[in-house]
Amino acid sequence: MEDKTTEKSLSDLIVELVNVVSKYLRQESKETLESSVIKPLNHMKDRMIFGIIAAFLIGLSAIFVSVAVFLLLVKVVGSYWLGLGIIGIILLVGGFVLIGKAR
Repeated sequence: MEDKTTEKSLSDLIVELVNVVSKYLRQESKETLESSVIKPLNHMKDRMIFGIIAAFLIGLSAIFVSVAVFLLLVKVVGSYWLGLGIIGIILLVGGFVLIGKAR
């Protein structure tokens, strides 16, 4: 005597198998995506934010140091225009040196 309530048809078993496999693959792909893509991207985002902030602060400090050196040079030389000329020559020579090294 067979019990019809516990027996499932072949099509029901196939549908259930497809559902279980589908759920498993979604779970595994979500975990894999989270561990191999999402976490590294979040880590990279944090490093990029700190890098941008650091670059901004270094640039700002370079401006302040440049102004301080210029004011010191003007005080030592005694002329505003001569100080600008010296700074301009230094920047011009530095630019040519960098262009020469780039080739």
